[in-house]
Amino acid sequence: LSEGTPPEKVGAKLTMGLGALGSVSWRGAVLQGGPHEEGEASTTASSVSSPVVATSNQMCRSRRGRSSSQRDPSSGARVSAAYEALMEQVRELAAGKQAVSQGARASPPLSRASSNDESAAASELPAELDPGCCSSSECGEVKHCCVEEIHRLQSQLASQAKTVRDLQSAISSIQADARHSKEEVSRFRHLYEEEARQRRELFNIVQELRGNIRVVCRVRPAREGDGDTCLSYPDDSRVCLRNPYLSQTREWTFDKVLQPASSQQDVFGEVEPMLQSLFEGGHVCVFAYGQTGTGKTYSMEGSPSDPGLYYRAADFIFAEAEKRGNLSAEITVTVLEIYCEEIRDLLDTQPKKLQVRRGSRGNFVPNVESRRVTTKEEVLGLLRVGQQHRAVGCTNLNDHSSRSHFMLSLSIQFTDATGMSLPPSKLHLIDLAGSERLPKIASVEGSAARTKETVAINKSLSALGDVIHARAAEQSHVPFRNSVLTHMLQDSLSKDSKTIMLLQVTPAEAFADETTRSLMFGARARAVELRRL
Repeated sequence: LSEGTPPEKVGAKLTMGLGALGSVSWRGAVLQGGPHEEGEASTTASSVSSPVVATSNQMCRSRRGRSSSQRDPSSGARVSAAYEALMEQVRELAAGKQAVSQGARASPPLSRASSNDESAAASELPAELDPGCCSSSECGEVKHCCVEEIHRLQSQLASQAKTVRDLQSAISSIQADARHSKEEVSRFRHLYEEEARQRRELFNIVQELRGNIRVVCRVRPAREGDGDTCLSYPDDSRVCLRNPYLSQTREWTFDKVLQPASSQQDVFGEVEPMLQSLFEGGHVCVFAYGQTGTGKTYSMEGSPSDPGLYYRAADFIFAEAEKRGNLSAEITVTVLEIYCEEIRDLLDTQPKKLQVRRGSRGNFVPNVESRRVTTKEEVLGLLRVGQQHRAVGCTNLNDHSSRSHFMLSLSIQFTDATGMSLPPSKLHLIDLAGSERLPKIASVEGSAARTKETVAINKSLSALGDVIHARAAEQSHVPFRNSVLTHMLQDSLSKDSKTIMLLQVTPAEAFADETTRSLMFGARARAVELRRL
């Protein structure tokens, strides 16, 4: 600048220089980081440049008020004085810039492109210094708003970070609870298994004390034409028989004596406790024994209005599994008969030779038709199919006499809520053929066929008596293989299986001899201790 330079040019040049310095100072403060440092840099730049800007604007206004041809002669001296004052302020501003630059050294260095941006900003500053322009104040407000927005976002970020920490803490707590719960489940499962084992042991002890083969004697109601009765009942566990032909009276004791007025529900009430062992992996066998016409088939089948053991046992299994809630059952059904020492599959119309085999889980009959069921109605449907194919015949004792041993078997696999499979269990419901002697079975017609059937039936029932006698006498050899019936019932007559003999008798005095034989057979069965096999 020379001494004759007009004040407008002096102000413009000084403004450009100060603007560049202010821009560099402010930018360095921003790069140093943080809202607080940015505000300090803005304040420093504004405070340093304000006197310069004010002086420059005052000079511009003085110059606008005069004509170029009427310049004051002393303007040069004033310009020189102003110039010295401005230079002093420039030196002070340079010192402030150096201080700001030292504070910004920790920040990334400015690129070369920033110097061009500063020159461009400096070239625009003269317009912003115009008193009529408000861009400087607007920029300050924008910067203030940005600072406030930054503060708000930082506060929001801190709040979200706290929420994340809280969620992480909650997840850690839940994971710890889950580990603890898993350990508790494992502990309770172990306790449950131990409790189930002890319950089975106690149940078996009780059954051993009561007798592994429970004998329930049921007396059918007297019919028209039966004549006088030969039975009396001192209490609900004893029955007395008066034999008019021998002029003697004998008494037998059983687990339960159901008198003629008993109902089907009373019969099932004696069987139901045994069925509980099915849910612990046990085997249960129920067979009806007695001469023709004593009500064996009625006790097992019943009537539509008063169903028998077949229906009630199936209903109990499904209802109990649903009641417990934590068990799912897979049940398969087979329907077989033993006719003249041959096994017949009543669910398969194709004749085939079947034999009893020994497996790892006990005796079984391979290649039989096995149907899976999910309701008691399906069980009864299969039962009706089997009954339609059962061998029956007309005799002097009954117009519709069963000439075979009929067996409904349910194989059950329970699974608890944890997916653990319980030991498989089996239920055999057997309606045996009549136990009367050959002279009593003389038929109306077809005597040869009836005689053959009676011989086979008596052979199998005699073998059953031999097995029971051997068990009662604790013999080392038990002749299970003497008949197909005893071979199939081997598992039900040994170990910890639960067996119920439903001993059916008639009160008619005319059949006192057959009733005596049936009561003696039941008394021998009641003495068997299966646990010693």
